Amino acid sequence: MDRYLKWKERVEIHINNLPMDPAFRPSIWSYDVNKRDRVQRAYLLKGSYQPVNHNFHQTIIRCCSEI
Repeated sequence: MDRYLKWKERVEIHINNLPMDPAFRPSIWSYDVNKRDRVQRAYLLKGSYQPVNHNFHQTIIRCCSEI
Protein backbone atom coordinates (compact mmCIF):
# COMPACT_ATOMS: atom_id res chain seq x y z
CA MET A 1 0.00 0.00 0.00
CA ASP A 2 2.90 2.37 0.72
CA ARG A 3 4.01 2.32 -2.88
CA TYR A 4 0.66 3.82 -3.95
CA LEU A 5 0.54 6.59 -1.36
CA LYS A 6 2.77 9.61 -1.71
CA TRP A 7 3.45 11.20 1.66
CA LYS A 8 4.21 14.90 1.68
CA GLU A 9 7.22 16.05 3.57
CA ARG A 10 6.02 17.77 6.72
CA VAL A 11 7.41 21.12 7.75
CA GLU A 12 8.26 21.60 11.40
CA ILE A 13 6.42 24.58 12.88
CA HIS A 14 7.89 27.03 15.36
CA ILE A 15 5.21 29.70 15.72
CA ASN A 16 7.64 32.28 17.11
CA ASN A 17 10.15 31.77 14.28
CA LEU A 18 7.88 31.97 11.24
CA PRO A 19 9.55 33.91 8.40
CA MET A 20 7.78 37.20 7.70
CA ASP A 21 9.27 37.83 4.26
CA PRO A 22 6.92 36.35 1.64
CA ALA A 23 9.91 35.24 -0.43
CA PHE A 24 11.06 32.91 2.35
CA ARG A 25 7.67 31.66 3.57
CA PRO A 26 6.69 28.10 2.79
CA SER A 27 3.32 27.68 1.16
CA ILE A 28 0.41 27.25 3.56
CA TRP A 29 -0.33 23.95 1.80
CA SER A 30 3.03 22.53 2.92
CA TYR A 31 1.89 22.61 6.55
CA ASP A 32 -0.01 19.76 8.15
CA VAL A 33 -3.77 20.02 7.65
CA ASN A 34 -4.43 20.16 11.38
CA LYS A 35 -1.87 22.95 11.95
CA ARG A 36 -2.70 25.33 9.09
CA ASP A 37 -5.17 27.32 11.18
CA ARG A 38 -2.55 27.93 13.88
CA VAL A 39 -0.02 29.07 11.28
CA GLN A 40 -2.52 31.46 9.65
CA ARG A 41 -3.42 32.94 13.03
CA ALA A 42 0.26 33.39 13.90
CA TYR A 43 0.85 35.33 10.67
CA LEU A 44 -2.21 37.49 11.32
CA LEU A 45 -1.08 38.26 14.86
CA LYS A 46 2.40 39.26 13.66
CA GLY A 47 0.89 41.82 11.28
CA SER A 48 1.98 42.90 7.84
CA TYR A 49 5.59 42.61 6.71
CA GLN A 50 7.36 45.95 6.45
CA PRO A 51 10.81 45.82 4.84
CA VAL A 52 13.48 47.92 6.56
CA ASN A 53 16.55 49.71 5.21
CA HIS A 54 15.23 49.97 1.66
CA ASN A 55 15.96 53.21 -0.17
CA PHE A 56 13.75 53.93 -3.14
CA HIS A 57 14.39 56.86 -5.45
CA GLN A 58 11.61 59.41 -5.67
CA THR A 59 9.87 59.93 -9.01
CA ILE A 60 7.52 62.65 -10.17
CA ILE A 61 4.18 61.34 -11.37
CA ARG A 62 2.38 63.68 -13.72
CA CYS A 63 -1.35 63.58 -14.02
CA CYS A 64 -3.40 63.85 -17.21
CA SER A 65 -5.38 66.83 -15.93
CA GLU A 66 -2.71 69.29 -17.13
CA ILE A 67 -3.52 68.66 -20.81
